[in-house]
Parts: sequence; C-alpha cells; structure tokens
Amino acid sequence: MKVKKRFGLVALALIAWMGASAQHPCESKYGSDSAETVKNVGLFNMHWQNKNYVEAFPYWYYQFKNAPCYNKRVTLVGSYLVEQYLLHLQKNDPQEFNRRKNGLIDTMLLNYDVRVYYWGEAGKVAGYKAIDMINWKADTTAALVLFDSCFRNLGNETDAKVVYNYFYYALNEYAKKNYEADRLFKLYFDLLDVVNYNIDADTAKAETWRKVDTAINFAIRPFMTCEKIEELYKAKTDDPNVSMDLLKRVNHMLQVAGCDGNDYSLDLAEKMYNLDPSGEAAINLARYHNVKGNDQKSLEWYNKGLGSVNDASEKAKIYSEMSSIYTRMGNLAKAKEYAEKVLSINPNDGKAHLIIASYFAQSSGSCTSDGLGGRTAFLAAYDRAAKAKSLDPSVESAAQELMNKCYANFPSSEDVFKASMHEGDSISVPCLGVTTTIRFRK
Repeated sequence: MKVKKRFGLVALALIAWMGASAQHPCESKYGSDSAETVKNVGLFNMHWQNKNYVEAFPYWYYQFKNAPCYNKRVTLVGSYLVEQYLLHLQKNDPQEFNRRKNGLIDTMLLNYDVRVYYWGEAGKVAGYKAIDMINWKADTTAALVLFDSCFRNLGNETDAKVVYNYFYYALNEYAKKNYEADRLFKLYFDLLDVVNYNIDADTAKAETWRKVDTAINFAIRPFMTCEKIEELYKAKTDDPNVSMDLLKRVNHMLQVAGCDGNDYSLDLAEKMYNLDPSGEAAINLARYHNVKGNDQKSLEWYNKGLGSVNDASEKAKIYSEMSSIYTRMGNLAKAKEYAEKVLSINPNDGKAHLIIASYFAQSSGSCTSDGLGGRTAFLAAYDRAAKAKSLDPSVESAAQELMNKCYANFPSSEDVFKASMHEGDSISVPCLGVTTTIRFRK
C-alpha cells in the first residue's frame, strides 16, 4: 500500500474515533517482555531528559511497537521525537533520510492514532496531526478535514498553534484555487471569534493569541480586496432582512482591506446606522466621509459616535483621525487638542507628537515676548519633532523634515547675545507654556 493512501485511511479512522470518543483499555501494559520494556523505558528516559533525541529514538520505538500503552508519554512525545529523528537524518545522512523518510512519516502520523486509541482527546490530537501532515507534505486533503474536525470539536479551546496553521494552510489552498473565497472568509471569521475569545479571557496565553490575531489579519490582506468582498457579499447585504451580524462582519473585512472610502463601505455604514444608530455605525460613517475629504461631515459623525466608544485604543485611533482632519482644515489649535487626547492614552504616538510640533512652529508669531522674536517656538517645535522621531519610526522622515525647517528658524548667535542670553540656558516659551533650551544656528 502506498504511504499516501495509508495516511488517508488513518485520517478517516481518526475522524471515526472522534465521533465515538473512543478510549480503549490497555490489555498488556508491559507488552510480551516486561523486563525488556522496563530496560528500554529507563534508557529512553535517560536520553530524553538530556535532550539526546536521536539516541532516545530506538528506545522509544521499542515501547511504541511493543508496549504503546505503558504510559501516556509514549504517544504524547512520540511524533515530536520521530520528527527530531527525521530532521537529524535530513541534515546528516541524506541518503538514509530518503530511504527511510516515508516509513518514519508513517510512524509519526500513526503515533497520533495510537494516542487517540488508548488515551482519547481525539479533537486535540487531530489538529496536531494535521500540522505534521502539512509540514511533511503527507495527505494534504485529509489535513484540512482534520483541522476542521479539531476546530468543530474544540471551538474556543482550540490550540493557538492549530488555529494559526489551519488558517495559513487554507489560505495557501485558496491561492492555489483549491479553496473557495466565501469559504475562506467564513473560516477567517470563525477563527477570529476564537482568537478574540482567548484574548478577552486574558490568560497567560493572551499574548500568544494577540500574535495569532496580528498574523491572521496580515496574511489575509492581499486576498481580501474591496472588489472581491463586494462581489461576494453585495447581494446578501442588499437583502431587506440582512442581519446586523453579517453587516458587521462584512464591514470588518472592508476595514481590513482598507476600503473606508469605497462606496460599498458607505452603503454598509448607512445600513448599519439605520438598523441600529449606534456609536460604532456613526464612526463607520465618519471614516467614509474622512476618506472622501468631507471634513465637516466627518467630524459631525465622529462626535456622534465618540461617546459610546469605551475601548482605549479605538478611542485613541478616533482622536488621531480627528486631529488629522483639523490639520487638513488648517485648524492646528484643534489638531493639537486632539493630539494631546491621543497622547493621554498612548504617550508614544509619534504622529500626535508631530502634530503638536507643527502647532508649536506655527505659533512663533504669537510668542514674540520671548526676547528672540518668537524663535523659541521653533526650538520647542524642534524638541517635540525630535521626540516623535525617536519614538515612532513611521514618522521619522516627516519628523526630520520639520526639524530641518525649525533649525533654519533658530535664533542666530547674535540674536542670543543681544538678548543677554547664553546657549544652554533654559527658557519658557511664553505662548506655549513649555520650556526649551537656548540654541542658535551654526
């Protein structure tokens, strides 16, 4: 029997066990030769504890073949150990690796089935087995079935590693036209529900789940285009009985794809607001008008929705968007006000620091009582732009450009001398309420 066919049969057997949740009693814990089993267990333990996996392999294999239910650890570590042995051969003895590869992969995957047979946990085991199937290019069709079975059985209890690998493999199959777009997007939301559940649970693994969330959203962006989303969902969202849940999911996809200014985004935002005039719906409308450059209308919608936003990071994002609108309108005082609101939540936001730096620079004409013709405003602006540059690489270029403009407007050494000041002196900028250090152009 070809190895690939055997994988398929084993996968189907495992799925059958899932339904039955079978766990079989161990008929002979020590196998036919208890003394030999005890000897191999001792030698295996010695090498395993020292992480000598290659040396441990033959002693593990004796247990697997002759006493697989000696204890749970035989099959718990088995697939990992076989993989380590495979990797060792691949690196150190390619000829032996090619000769034994199929048989060892067969053993690796069979170990999962034996584990289920004696110890249960079919749902959990299915996900791990699927990962090894795709990593070692075994029966990939069966791997998708196993991923799905694991996920449907465990739901929110699915391991983060399984969720990550399941999505990436489905995405890979979609790229090869072996997986439908609507099925992929449905899987994306199903997995995202599990990711968000585990992030909100705030357990010790919350940070791992945040990384999975970032990875999944980053991976799907090239495939989730505005046109594809509209093509797949427009008819469904046009249904008079469309649910709010579907509207929110499609709206989320449009945001991930960067479609805030898309007409379909406006259509969805208006439908959501009509169904439920919530803050979230108002913010969606604000973002549409923001992208379109409808500044006043955008601000009106932001103000309508802002009061119901409780998440701090989302609120900071909204403040930042409002600050940018005021900057675009030329109202730097208001832009500064909202930039400060951003910094009250996230002190390291470089864009907000840069907006404040621009406000400082623009204010020089109101700061002439400083004794230097208002040039201390440029010193303060330079300081704040430098801070933006040091905190946030994404604004580095814009920050440096503003710093150069500010430096060109520093007082000259003659200006400083005439004002009876000295380089390095601390000075309060009268119109800004901040302190800076006297410097001059060199």
